[in-house]
Amino acid sequence: ARSAVVTIQDIEQEVGEALGVTKSEMHSKRRTRLLSRARHICMYISRQLTHKSCRDIGSHFGGMKHSSVLSACKSMEKKLEEDADLARTVSRLKAKLGG
Repeated sequence: ARSAVVTIQDIEQEVGEALGVTKSEMHSKRRTRLLSRARHICMYISRQLTHKSCRDIGSHFGGMKHSSVLSACKSMEKKLEEDADLARTVSRLKAKLGG
């Protein structure tokens, strides 16, 4: 595992590559299912692998309120229980990021 601290940028990079989403798409205001999912995965992993607050994570994604980040993380937790493919994807990403 890397000893370097994982950043939100690192997470975005990995999630973007895994899901085929560019960084600029993730930061856009567009809300396609794919982009929302990519953002939610980023926020969820960011909460787990970085020491950033919901407020920091939200501002990274274009000034989302910290409550939006919290609800994204909560909905991810629910989805991970229901969707084995998603759970595999997320754990693969976390492993790759050294989490």
